[in-house]
Amino acid sequence: MRWYRRTDDVSTEMEEMRFEGRMVDTEAATTTSVKQLFTDPDLRKPLAIACMLAVIQQFSGINAVR
Repeated sequence: MRWYRRTDDVSTEMEEMRFEGRMVDTEAATTTSVKQLFTDPDLRKPLAIACMLAVIQQFSGINAVR
């Protein structure tokens, strides 16, 4: 982290990562419903990116050349 951030003070970021790691360990596996994918603003952008990547992948396949 010190090399990547080019600073010696990375303790805040390291503590934040430790905290997030503990939160993941203590929480049960959360599930996301299909309804949440479309209604939650925080999930809409990743959903759109994933869909666009799938579409682009289909159009860029080598089988389309044949």
